[in-house]
Parts: sequence; structure tokens; C-alpha cells
Amino acid sequence: MGRKNNVMCEYLARPDVFADFLNAGYFGGEKKILSEELTDWGQVTYDKSEGTKNGERSRDVVKACCKGTSYAIIGIENQQLVHYAMPVRCMEYDVREYRRQLRILKKRNLKEGNKRSSSEEFLSGIRKEDKLNPVVTIVFYHGTKKYDGCKKLHDMLDLEGENKIFSPYVADYKMNLITLDDIKEEVCETGLRDLIGFLKCREDKNAIQEYCQRNAERIQYMDEDTFDTISEMINNKDLLKNKEKYREQERGTINMCKAMEDWAED
Repeated sequence: MGRKNNVMCEYLARPDVFADFLNAGYFGGEKKILSEELTDWGQVTYDKSEGTKNGERSRDVVKACCKGTSYAIIGIENQQLVHYAMPVRCMEYDVREYRRQLRILKKRNLKEGNKRSSSEEFLSGIRKEDKLNPVVTIVFYHGTKKYDGCKKLHDMLDLEGENKIFSPYVADYKMNLITLDDIKEEVCETGLRDLIGFLKCREDKNAIQEYCQRNAERIQYMDEDTFDTISEMINNKDLLKNKEKYREQERGTINMCKAMEDWAED
């Protein structure tokens, strides 16, 4: 993983930003997910049946969203470049988590001596009423080019010609993709708003200046995590180098407005 990916992962791992991303990307800004409902989940999955070293596979950001007695596993995979095999990669992440849950259920049933009343339950290792917790994998593409990769498994398969007869019987898998264009930054409630705003105009210095002027009242009091993430993602090392110059000691924030004014003058 590159430094940009690491920085973005660390930022999205903040519960408030994670919830803000989901609410802005999927629910139009409605507070469907609350930060206090989120707990950290293991980023590394293990499956010794895989050919990888020790069966390990690392993910970018994963959290459990707990609502009442139920919970769902939500993972975000950051992509700055288009990944043409992403539907299969996401499907693998989901399957590995479901297999992990199945192993836990089987061990629990065996340990607790839960009666399996039928041959089918004995064969499965789980009871008919046992349920798995849902898994959602989201690809966050924040690259500069239009995403032109496949968004579902069927688009990756050769289902034309003689193979077309099998199309109705081949299971499909839809990839959950969120791009910068899918997020209206004005509905965000955290520093994610300005991160998205800067990323959208990072290729145009004039557009960056205009964004700063429009949002000067807010970005003059930017939190440090957002300042650091934006500086890295727009490739502006000078912002990080001169950060202390723009620190507002009383508020503990960074004056991004002044920093960008100085950058524009330089």
C-alpha cells in the first residue's frame, strides 16, 4: 500500500468520518449510521485453505455497525486507480468473513453441546435457525480518471456466444462503488466535506483557490487530521512542512484558508 492509501485509511477509520462517509455516500446526508454504533473490526482475515502466506489477507478499513442486538460488518476499500478485478476481490472479502462466522458458529454449537436434530444440521455444523451477520464491502474510488472498471461479476465473465445459455444460472455479485461524484460534500458533517471538496478540484489550481474563497469562513478552522489528509492527497508537501505556521493555538485547529493563500502567492 502507498502512503496516500495509508493516510486515507487512517482518516476514514475515525468513527465520525466513517459514519459521515456512509451517510453522505448512500443516504443523501441522512443520519442512518451513528458514530457511536461503530466498533473496530479486524482488518486482517485468516483462511488457511487459501494459498496466501499463513492464509492472511489485509483489508483497508473495517468496522462493525451495531444496532440493538444486530450488527453488520462494513468494509471500505480505497482505490486511487481503477482495479479491473475489483468485483472478484470484494466478493472474496465477503466470503472470507462469512466463512469466519461459520467456523465460529460450528465451534460454539460443538462447545455448548447444541442439539442438532437432523442429519442436515449435523452435516452443516449449524442449526437451521442460526443466522450470519451481513457483510457490506464498499469501494471508494477517489482517482482523477473516470471509473471504467466492471461493477459486477457478470461483466467480468465471458457469457457471450455459446456461453450465453449459462447466463441465467451463473450467480452474479454486485460491487458497491462510491466515487467522488457520488458524494455531495455539502451534506457531510465532518472534515470529510472539505476533503471531498479539495479532491474534486485538485487538478485545477484556480478551482482550488475558488473553493477556498467560497469556504473561507469554515476552512480557517480545520481540524489537524483533515488538514494532514488533504495536504497528502493533493500532493502539497509544503502545507505539511509549514503546518505550525498556521496553527490556531486556542482552538487547536489549522488555518487552511491562510495556508492556501500563501501557497497561491508562492
